[in-house]
Amino acid sequence: MKILTIFAILTLTALSVSSLAQENRHDPKKVSAADTEQTTERHLLRVTLNASSCVRGTNIVLRDVAAIEPVGIAAERLAKLPDLYIGTASLPGESRKITRANVLIRLRGVGFTDSELELLGPEEDVVTRESQTITGQELRDLALDTVRALIPFNPDDVTIDVVREPQDLIIAAGAVETKVDESFSYRGFAQGDRSFSTVSVPVEVILDGKTCKRITVPLRVRAFAMVVVAAAEIAHDTVITDDMVTMARMDLSTCSGVLLDAKLAVGKRTTKPIRAGQAISGAAIEDPPVVAKGAPVTVISKFGSVEAKTSGVAKREGRIGDTIPVTVPYSDKELKAVVVDATTVEVR
Repeated sequence: MKILTIFAILTLTALSVSSLAQENRHDPKKVSAADTEQTTERHLLRVTLNASSCVRGTNIVLRDVAAIEPVGIAAERLAKLPDLYIGTASLPGESRKITRANVLIRLRGVGFTDSELELLGPEEDVVTRESQTITGQELRDLALDTVRALIPFNPDDVTIDVVREPQDLIIAAGAVETKVDESFSYRGFAQGDRSFSTVSVPVEVILDGKTCKRITVPLRVRAFAMVVVAAAEIAHDTVITDDMVTMARMDLSTCSGVLLDAKLAVGKRTTKPIRAGQAISGAAIEDPPVVAKGAPVTVISKFGSVEAKTSGVAKREGRIGDTIPVTVPYSDKELKAVVVDATTVEVR
């Protein structure tokens, strides 16, 4: 009996202690002083990772991918924490994954211990780089408009084809501007030179004030204009007169160095035969000589302020500005003289 009585007393005591413990645990007012001291001194950084994030720049920092909740962490340890580097962002429009392990490594690197950290949220965050698209159509139109503005012909007389269509460009988010390089110039078909029928237009894409992309848009240009053509066959070494030329509409990319004004041809001498209907080029004509071989000329010689004149004979034909040999009565030697006009040469 004594043994049973002692066992009963011990059992009741244990139940009473257990009940008191349960009561104290659920009642904040009855928490022990030791428990209160332990809670107050605990330092904790709670970091909750996002399921997905979006960044604008090239670097991913902690505030981009997670919510930060400090408990008892000194302010100086938190000051730079939101801008803590976590990783490099992907290309614009693309994504990469940031895991809890990535975040943990970076936090350890700035002095946080595992006991101070509580990482919550998903195991990884899909981080997408913000982007914007510059369409190929926009780049194409810019190149076309630029060349059209530089061609000195009626737009109805010009056709421009894109040799290779530009592709869409995906770039980072920001203030964007597209423009043709300021050094670009285009002479077009000012003299019908076919070598200028194809041109590459350099286009710059400027993001936040800095050039981020450079492309070229190749264009094939055809221009039609009224050009000088032979009204009939013109022989070699013939001085052209008004009735020998006419104007005709031609594709400038099929001919080279043509003349756009008949006045540029009249009075010139042909350097080769020209067929009827053929465009007359600058290479096919030249200024005719004003002094013929054997023609009498006045020869002027200057010595300081003294000027002497005598008669002479041109030994070769010459244009104004040409140097030709001449002879004078008082000398057996030929003199070199510059043609001044049709009757005068000057020994210099």
